[in-house]
Amino acid sequence: MASERSAQKRVAIYLRVFTGEQTTENQRRELEAVAARHGWRVVEFFEDAGISGAKGRDKRPGLDRLLKAVGALRCRQIWL
Repeated sequence: MASERSAQKRVAIYLRVFTGEQTTENQRRELEAVAARHGWRVVEFFEDAGISGAKGRDKRPGLDRLLKAVGALRCRQIWL
């Protein structure tokens, strides 16, 4: 079995914009490129579009899913 160090790193990406006029497309494209350059495998995307970062977890479903995924060890690194 491969060790964690030699295994491909599994990362999650969290995307968020504040207003409905903004999109997460640029964030996604840039962070996918970073992952590709490093040889990391993106296992999941989480997104809260048009939701203020000041809102709590209960109002940010993407963040809630992300935190649950981290707790379940579905990813080892998060890119925001």
